[in-house]
Amino acid sequence: QAVAWYRKAADAGNASAMFNLGVRYENGRGVSQDWTQAVAWYRKAADAGNADAMFNLGVCYAKGEGVSQDWTQAVAWCRKAADAGNALAMNNLGVCYATGEGVSQDWTQAVAWYRKAANAGNASAMNNLGVCYATGEGVSQDWTQAVAWYRKAADAGNADAMFNLGVCYAKGEGVSQDWTQAVVWYRQAANAGDASAMFNLGVCYENGRGVSQDYAEAKHLYEACLAQNDNVALPYAARALARLYREGLGVEKDDATADEYERLADEFERR
Repeated sequence: QAVAWYRKAADAGNASAMFNLGVRYENGRGVSQDWTQAVAWYRKAADAGNADAMFNLGVCYAKGEGVSQDWTQAVAWCRKAADAGNALAMNNLGVCYATGEGVSQDWTQAVAWYRKAANAGNASAMNNLGVCYATGEGVSQDWTQAVAWYRKAADAGNADAMFNLGVCYAKGEGVSQDWTQAVVWYRQAANAGDASAMFNLGVCYENGRGVSQDYAEAKHLYEACLAQNDNVALPYAARALARLYREGLGVEKDDATADEYERLADEFERR
């Protein structure tokens, strides 16, 4: 029924209904999933001025879904959406300039778009802007500004920023070193599903930094990290588990299990 009414509204020229039809075809809700139809409706909505449709069409071109992958078209539609006020598109344009996908790499432009998106309330852009200040890409390196933007992004629910804040407190970058605060932010990021935060929190429990030493909790967190199947964090978690079993820390000493975790880490690092 939702699709039926969206179709009637779309046929009557309603751009929001065209966009919603595109979403239904993308997700296969009320209709069979069909990327070609999704793109067709996104294009109609975009041509009718719908900024969300412009953004989604750009994503389709970036991923090659329903159309041949084309970064030039992806950037063009993303720019139209950004100019129409879409904060997600502003952030994605920043990413394109940072990575050089569809445009010449330009960190100054990346920062400009991240800032526009951040000022429009996009939490990912706030975190990305913090990273730029931390690394000195496109701006003068400034840890105080990095922390300020990480905090804004974290308060807006961005797990990457929560993790980055934890790292700042652990290293004393932009803030006074404070392992208790590092643990607080690692925990928030871990609860939000961040694999690297799960690993770092496990390290804190293993070494008694910011919390009482607890090998069992460290093992639990390393296992949780492993379950995320994160290509970056998984090898670290696997080697940490191997260490616990090799040394009998919070578990029965078991060289065979330790060897299994070492092999898992090696396998992921070869990918």
